[in-house]
Amino acid sequence: MLLNQLGDSPDVTTGEPPYFTAEPESRIVAEVEKTVEILCQVMVGFFGTKSTYAVFVLWVPLPSLVWYKDAVPVLRLLNPRYKTLANGSLQIQQLQPDDSGIFQCVAKNEAGEILSYTFLDVTRSQILASGSVQIPRFILLESGGLQITPVFLQDAGNYTCCAVNSEGDLDASATLTVWNRTCIVHPPEDSTVIKGTTATLHCEASHDPRISIRYVWKKDNVVINPSSSSRIAIETDGTLIISQTWSGDIGDYTCEVTSFGGNDSRVARMEVM
Repeated sequence: MLLNQLGDSPDVTTGEPPYFTAEPESRIVAEVEKTVEILCQVMVGFFGTKSTYAVFVLWVPLPSLVWYKDAVPVLRLLNPRYKTLANGSLQIQQLQPDDSGIFQCVAKNEAGEILSYTFLDVTRSQILASGSVQIPRFILLESGGLQITPVFLQDAGNYTCCAVNSEGDLDASATLTVWNRTCIVHPPEDSTVIKGTTATLHCEASHDPRISIRYVWKKDNVVINPSSSSRIAIETDGTLIISQTWSGDIGDYTCEVTSFGGNDSRVARMEVM
């Protein structure tokens, strides 16, 4: 540091705080799997001393710059997809839905602190089908409808149809809900029981936990009504129990499972000795 040796005591100016030369927009919308760069570039002023005889300029170091996501320092997240670039901007690669949030850029030095922020909205929107775009499994029908074959759980979400002509444009949205298919995983098996004993026919089904299922048993294609006989019961897991079996119980037993997630049925033969 140079000292004024020419007589008068200098008037010392205070250091100037940093200022932004580029900062992010208030809201950034980007699609999953894309790479986004959130701008944040800063500059700083200088310290100076002046006297009657001379002016001395003392350059100050660049301000420190720290990125935050939802008030947590980005460095603490240890996310390899987050990279602070040499110009101060934050780059996020292979965007995921949970990257959505508020990102803050904080720059400070001894003279002050400034902050800029943006809301990053990571969406799943993309053009699935159009006159020039065709993604496998997504088919644009002549009627304007969208056909998805086969459909998977990750296909659930909001879909928007856009129609455009020389007179303007319109769009309409709908929500697609995808359920796990209902199917019988432990079907009833052919069996032979001794007369007078209890017969147990299992029928366990797998289904989406968001929906309920209904079990129906039939004997020789006739629906079994448990309330009509004290010998017959249907458990909540679909198991059919027949006590005090006799020759009239011989036949083909069908377990049917119905639900919004699909239907399934299996048949087993029971003999009574």
